[in-house]
Amino acid sequence: MRAPARITVAALCALAALATPARADVTTSDITIPAHGTRVVFDNSEPTITVSGTSDGKGGDSVDIVCFERTGQAPLFETVPVAADGSFTATAKPDNLVGACRLRALPHDPPAGLVVTPFAGPGVVVEHRTTDRIMSGPNTDRPFDYFVLNQQDRGVADYDSVGECGLCDMRLTDFSRWTNSQRLFIGAAALYRYNAPDGRNSVNVGGRPAYAPAAARVVNPDAPGLPALEHTVSVDPVTHDLRIDESEALVHCPGDPVPATATNCTAFQAAAVRLERTILQSEAGVLVRITDRWVNTSGSAQRVDLRYDQLLRDPGDGRHPSYDLSWEPAGYAVRAGGQSVAGPGWGPGTIFVRAASDAPDGGFDLPQGAITAFPPPSAIRFLAPTDFIADYSMSLPPGGSETVVHVFRMATNRAELNAGARRAEDELGGPSVSFSTPAGGATVRPAVTVTGAASDNGGLDALQVAGRPVAPGPGGRWSVRLRLREGPATIEAVARDHFGNSATANRRLLVDGTPPSVRRLRLSARRFAVGRRATPRSAAQRGTHAGAAVRRGTVAGAAPRRGARARRAPRRGTVFRYRLSEPAVVSLAIEHPARGVRLAGRGCVSATARNRRALARRLAKRVRRMPRDRRARALRRLRRAARCTVYVRDGALRRAVPKSGGVSTPFTGRIGRR
Repeated sequence: MRAPARITVAALCALAALATPARADVTTSDITIPAHGTRVVFDNSEPTITVSGTSDGKGGDSVDIVCFERTGQAPLFETVPVAADGSFTATAKPDNLVGACRLRALPHDPPAGLVVTPFAGPGVVVEHRTTDRIMSGPNTDRPFDYFVLNQQDRGVADYDSVGECGLCDMRLTDFSRWTNSQRLFIGAAALYRYNAPDGRNSVNVGGRPAYAPAAARVVNPDAPGLPALEHTVSVDPVTHDLRIDESEALVHCPGDPVPATATNCTAFQAAAVRLERTILQSEAGVLVRITDRWVNTSGSAQRVDLRYDQLLRDPGDGRHPSYDLSWEPAGYAVRAGGQSVAGPGWGPGTIFVRAASDAPDGGFDLPQGAITAFPPPSAIRFLAPTDFIADYSMSLPPGGSETVVHVFRMATNRAELNAGARRAEDELGGPSVSFSTPAGGATVRPAVTVTGAASDNGGLDALQVAGRPVAPGPGGRWSVRLRLREGPATIEAVARDHFGNSATANRRLLVDGTPPSVRRLRLSARRFAVGRRATPRSAAQRGTHAGAAVRRGTVAGAAPRRGARARRAPRRGTVFRYRLSEPAVVSLAIEHPARGVRLAGRGCVSATARNRRALARRLAKRVRRMPRDRRARALRRLRRAARCTVYVRDGALRRAVPKSGGVSTPFTGRIGRR
């Protein structure tokens, strides 16, 4: 028995020795192909890349070719044997390499903590532009999703369609070290199949759960009616800015089960709404703008309810992202699941995010971000410290559309985020303009003053009213004097901001250029006495003249009554009767006749002592050269010719008459103290 036992122990030891891998002898390496800075696009053609170099290894050794995108993160490209002279080479698809990274050939199965500086290699960039298709079943080869990764000088981001993760990953890049920051956004502006906490679907159309192609594929990839994803990708050859346009038809499950599965959703029905999404990555890769246009494809109004999911990376070690909601005074704070916050109201709102609550301002590895949305969500609800949803509800008119924009930005410091958020809010918010006076539908004269107010959250670039440039004053208030043509008129005010956004307001008016007129003025008593009770001004007991003046119009009145004073006592008061062409403000003037003299250049003026002396001097000059016997007779004749009657204003009655036609205005009393 002992012998078998000794044999067994020996055999186990031998097996253990065979199972233990020998320590690799490779201690240095240098990858010489591809060249430093090579950029590879992994697309539907599935290209390959060749990696080769030298090492101090020998035949029987092997190296792991890895690509470091940051310290401690090195996706494996390929494991290859080392030739007798230490060289190695491998050709494979770079589908597991993403963005900027540095190739290194390390000893196979390298030990933890291995110092990698002796293993040299080039920096490369691997981008992705692929389309995901259903691989089997009745919907084989139908596109339902895409994967696009775009690397720029300051940042890298990758994307899936809206039914997957949307903005799936966003990091800062430092090409001086060929390294990336930790991820911050790892799923943003996404609309998944359904969403916690109550399990309601991310997209509801007309009160029914709806699914984009990628979400429908998760429900049942074999169901008839599954829509195909349409998308295009373009990259600017100079700036490397990215644009993705995707068009997604939405579908329902019969009976609207939640959650929908292949068991309870065996076919799809077309929804009445389509999503047109545009993704723009710019500013060297640190800015991503996602514009969703929800289009009603039916002939009836449709209600759309959305829950956009925004997912962030948890840095670990008990730390969590912290949020600063710009419309709340709390500042940065970690948010627990279950918290809910109302949206910012009308204007664009920005949420600032730190990768960790204790992340220093200015740090690269734990970046900061900002999310600016317009229109703002009605509510923000946190599902976990790293996950929140933004609620939207909109009503689409028949054939109409509504747009939701999300702007994502990353930086190392809050100051850069603040400046970017202000620009985004200004670009998204747009200006406003309104009229104050005159009121809409009012009747105005051709020369009219129009007032209003205009504003913009980033400052107005231009304001025009009726095609004329206008400079707003304090508080955005503006005023302009216009001359309009007779008849109906529409005044347009247009305000523009620095981004070309504009707002327009219209004010419809009726322009009345024909002055009102008074006709057939009559008085019940042309000679009347002062009454006992006071009115604005009085009439004299002497003979009077009454006339009617219409504001903005002509004057028509009763001719003065000349002659001797009435033999009988004058009546107290009178009634003015006249016909008015339109509603107007009428002034009834009350005057009495008085002696006057005619002065050259002044006409008939009151016969005051000063005016009589002036007349005497003028007449004396005229007869100065006449013979003495004719001078006196000429003076008497000239004095008689210079006599005239002047009317002295006693007062006026001002009445607003709200109608046209016959008008009767009684008057009795006093004017002033008389």
